[in-house]
Amino acid sequence: MIARRKIAFLRLCAILRSIEADLDNFDAVRALNLGVLNEILNDERHIRRLRRLIKGLNGCLKTERPAKAEAQTLRKQIKRHEGAIKRYQGQLFIWRCIADGLVYAYISTFNVKHAYFESDTFGVKPSAGFIGGKDGLRYELGMLLSAIEHKVPAVLSDITNVIRYGDVCLLGGPDPVPMEVKSRAELNQRGKRQAAKLNLLETFLKEDVAAGFRGLPEMRRVAYGIPHRDCLDDLNACIQNARRDGWNAVCPEKGLAYMATFTGKLPEGFFESLNMTWPIVFTPNGDKMDHAWAPYLPFTNSIRDLQDLYDFAAGNLYLVVAVDAAVVCDRLNVPGWKTSLIADPDRIILMEHPESGAKIAISTQFFGRLGLEFMSLDWFVEHQTESVLGTWAEMMAGQGPVIDMAEVGDWGAQMEAAPRLYQGKLQ
Repeated sequence: MIARRKIAFLRLCAILRSIEADLDNFDAVRALNLGVLNEILNDERHIRRLRRLIKGLNGCLKTERPAKAEAQTLRKQIKRHEGAIKRYQGQLFIWRCIADGLVYAYISTFNVKHAYFESDTFGVKPSAGFIGGKDGLRYELGMLLSAIEHKVPAVLSDITNVIRYGDVCLLGGPDPVPMEVKSRAELNQRGKRQAAKLNLLETFLKEDVAAGFRGLPEMRRVAYGIPHRDCLDDLNACIQNARRDGWNAVCPEKGLAYMATFTGKLPEGFFESLNMTWPIVFTPNGDKMDHAWAPYLPFTNSIRDLQDLYDFAAGNLYLVVAVDAAVVCDRLNVPGWKTSLIADPDRIILMEHPESGAKIAISTQFFGRLGLEFMSLDWFVEHQTESVLGTWAEMMAGQGPVIDMAEVGDWGAQMEAAPRLYQGKLQ
């Protein structure tokens, strides 16, 4: 579907690149917001039109009782319209990825994610519905344009996949600042609940600690001690070589491999050639098709060449990322701790201290940054090692967040029961 809007797609991505090159280019920030909004509103109009057609056709089937041949024709039309709606919804996701790119141009991926999840549970905050027809849209546009005129980068929350709070999100600081635009004097019950969640998020982002955040007695945020590293240069070189040769593969670090192809096929014996003990394979194209990219750094920021970016969005470029979980476990070698790859829906690596019984787990969501943000595996290991040592030192000193012992007991039992798929080697 995006192929029909190639010119608009490339124009908006070029605007994003101009913002990345000059964060004070507020004319470009304004143009990107309005351009993405226009594309979304246009696609929403098409979806509404198709839904009306489907409703009318279903009405004919139910009330007119057409002959068998005519009924089959009507059902084919319904199916065709449903397919078109699905394609438009996929296109809406792509437009929002461009607006996500604006957010990540200003704010670290590790800070943006907090505006994607619920503030009172570990769940993902539901996305907004259609933008067109919203009573408050003109007020939201007024706040957006006012912020930009005052030299504060901002984005309409509803044109992104990742900002799930507020109506307009300010991007001028290290954290996202979602703002509500009130179109009526008093809030209803739903509005009050939304305001309470936003207040909890604001407290956490301002103070780096909050009680009840994500449903925990206390949640703290700690800055990374090791500067973040990625392998984006390797990824983009791999894509460029694949454009020349049809496909290309590169292993930027031990236990990490990228493959790019324009042929739509994996080379025969590709995975065997990687010689990985426990490969975990990411297929970014699948996450794009499933609209499951957020809250990771969007591909609009990762794939740098505009033609490569278009080909990935259109499905002409296929990417594969393979991570050897055995290498990760082997390298997470902290004295006194043992490391395991586990089978659990929310955690993937478990580090245990047999002497004390302490357990620290790495979430599946964080591990996913290796596959969708093209994060450095070396950095991942260094960061997790530092994190475990720092957490252990706090625990030994009687510091750290408030712990609910009943909850820890339940979690510990869950981790104890999780099957161990691979045991890290002690070095």
